Amino acid sequence: MCRIDPHPLGETVGTARCLDGGCAWEAQPTAEPPGVNVECLAHALATGHDTFAVTVEYVALVTGGADTAVFPPVGQKAPLRPHHSPLFRVPAAKAPVSRPR
Repeated sequence: MCRIDPHPLGETVGTARCLDGGCAWEAQPTAEPPGVNVECLAHALATGHDTFAVTVEYVALVTGGADTAVFPPVGQKAPLRPHHSPLFRVPAAKAPVSRPR
């Protein structure tokens, strides 16, 4: 079974912006995403605006089985698998066989 987690060497960035009409308020991007929520609360208390777009972005790592990486670490090339090899060819589709009824 595979799962996806934040990459241990990657960064997490939180951002937010106000969605109230013409308000142009945006939180400063931060490596501490909970801080974005605090900034949204402060803006809401100061303005009465109550709707925000909040984004948390991080580099993800897919792992399989007992936390064995399915893909190599960021910046390293994966070894060719048979279906990625230029020598691997998908067989041509065969014509359907007519069967007597």
